[in-house]
Amino acid sequence: MRILIPIDQSKSSLAAVNFVASRRALVDTDPNVRLIHAQRQVPRDIWLVVGQGKLRKIQDRTAERVFKPALRTLADAGLAAQTISAIGVPGEEIARAADKYRVDLIVMAARGLTEAKGLFLGSVTGSVLAHSKTPLLILRDHKAPKKRPLRIGIAVDGSKYGLTAIRYVLKHTSLFGFGKDAEPAIRLIHVTPNYASYVAGDISGMAMPVYSAEETEAMRAAECKAALDPARTLLNKASVEFEEITLSGNAGDQIAAYANSGKLDLLVMGSHGRGAFTAAIFGSVATRVAAKCRTPLLIIRRA
Repeated sequence: MRILIPIDQSKSSLAAVNFVASRRALVDTDPNVRLIHAQRQVPRDIWLVVGQGKLRKIQDRTAERVFKPALRTLADAGLAAQTISAIGVPGEEIARAADKYRVDLIVMAARGLTEAKGLFLGSVTGSVLAHSKTPLLILRDHKAPKKRPLRIGIAVDGSKYGLTAIRYVLKHTSLFGFGKDAEPAIRLIHVTPNYASYVAGDISGMAMPVYSAEETEAMRAAECKAALDPARTLLNKASVEFEEITLSGNAGDQIAAYANSGKLDLLVMGSHGRGAFTAAIFGSVATRVAAKCRTPLLIIRRA
C-alpha cells in the first residue's frame, strides 16, 4: 500500500504519523510510506534580498527539522519512509505528489473550521480534496486506535460512491486490521428521511401528517432496501460479516452523531466532490459529517 503523509511544524500533523505507525499490520504488506512537507513560495522581493541559494538552504533545514520526529516515530514502528520537500501551494503540491507516486491513501490531520465557514474552505485539507481524487483519511485530535480490527462504519445511500468506499475497505484489509486471522467489525450506516415529520395544512390551517404510519414505514423500508441491497451483495460476495445501522433524520447530522457515540474507530464515506470553488465537498452530506465528526474520517473520492 502506498501512503502519503503531509506534515508541517504543528503538533497536530503528527496525528497522521501516529495513526500509520499504530497500524502495525501494514508492515506485513510491505507498505510504501512517503512524508511530504510543502512550504509556501517566498515572495520574489524577499528572496532577492536574502539570496535564492541561502533561502533554499533555510527551506531545506526547515524540512529536515519537520521530518526528523516523524521519521523516528515511523522507524520505531518498523516503517521506513521516504521524504518529499516541495515549494508552492501546499494543497496543490500534496495532490500533485499523490498523483505522481500513485498513492493509495493520503493521511493528514485537520484543524477543521466550522460548518458555517465551509469546514475546509481555504485550508490545506480542502485544497487537497479539491485537487486530488486520492482517498483521504482526515484525523482530528482522536487518539490513534490500536485495536485489531478497527470498528468501521461505512455510510451508504445506494449511490456508486458508497459502494466504492466498500470496495476500498475490502481491498486494503490490512490497514483496517482484519484478514485471515481477524474478523472485521463493519457497520453499514444508512439514514432515511423522517417521513413522519412531513406535514401540510388542512382546510382549517391545522398541520396534518402527509403520510400515514403505514405509508411512512413502507417508504422507509423501500429506501433502506434500495440503499443496502448493493452493499450487502458486495460484502456477502467477499464473505465478510457486517451489521446494519438504519437511522432517520438529517443524514449528515445522524451519521456524525453515530460516529461520535464511541461505537466506531473509523468512519468511511464516498463523496463526488465539487471542485475548489466550493471547497471540494461544500454543501454535501460529507461536508456536514466532517464538520461535526470527531472520529477519523476516510473520504473516498474515486467512483
